[in-house]
Amino acid sequence: MEARKCDVCGGFFLPYIASNYNEIIVKEKRLGFKNADRYREYDVCGKCSKELNKWLKRNKEN
Repeated sequence: MEARKCDVCGGFFLPYIASNYNEIIVKEKRLGFKNADRYREYDVCGKCSKELNKWLKRNKEN
């Protein structure tokens, strides 16, 4: 099994053990350009994923 490196904290983690693997896909939309949508994928460990979810929840409430 291959370890992955978290794109947020830089730590290594095993991706398929105990649902510890998350991938975030970010869509960038560029105004004024035809078909300019771009996607970037990020590998995220369980700890960083939980922190991101907490941050999103706090910002949704505000």
